[in-house]
Amino acid sequence: MKKPATAARPDASPPVYRKSASPGLVVLAGVSLLFFALVRAFYAGLDATPPGTVDSAGRPMEFNDPLSPEHLLIALRHATSSGTVAALGVYDWVLVAAHLLVIALLLTPRPRKWLARLCWSQVLLFPLGLFGVAVLITAPFGPIGRGTVDRETFTDAAGFVCIDQGFWLLTSLIIGWRVSRKIKPPASPDHS
Repeated sequence: MKKPATAARPDASPPVYRKSASPGLVVLAGVSLLFFALVRAFYAGLDATPPGTVDSAGRPMEFNDPLSPEHLLIALRHATSSGTVAALGVYDWVLVAAHLLVIALLLTPRPRKWLARLCWSQVLLFPLGLFGVAVLITAPFGPIGRGTVDRETFTDAAGFVCIDQGFWLLTSLIIGWRVSRKIKPPASPDHS
C-alpha cells in the first residue's frame, strides 16, 4: 500500500546535510579537549606537589617563587588520573560534555545551521572563558612571557583557571564559523 504524498510548503527549505565532517575541525575539537585535560592535570599536580620541592637547579617551588619550565613538568609528574578526575567540578564535566557533543555532531550528518548555533552558544555557556581568552592572547606579554609567573598566579588568577574554557571558546567559534560558511542558502524560486 502506497503512502499518501504530502504537499511540501513552497517556503520551507530542506535541511542541508553533509556526508562527512571536516577532519581538521574534528582534530581541532580533539586538541581543545586534550588541552583541557592537560590544564586540569597540571592544576591537580600543582596541588599534589609537596612543599619544599625544588628543581634540578635548586630553585624552590613555593607559593611566591617564580616557576621555571622544569617546575611545570614537576607539577605534571605529580598529577595522577584519579587525582585529576577527582578535582573536576560539575562545570568541568559540562565542558567535557560540550567537547564530546560537538565532536559527535561533527562526525555524524546533521544540519550545519544547528551545529553552528551550538558552537556559538558556548560563549553563553562558558562566559568565564572570556577571561581565559584574554590570558591566551596576552600570555606572551604577561608573566608567562616574561618568565615571572609564580604558583600564586596559577592558583589565584581567574584567567588562568579559565584558560581551558578560553581555548574551548576560541575553538568552538572557529568551528561554528567554518560550519556556517558551508551552509547553502535556500534556493530562490524561479519566477520566469
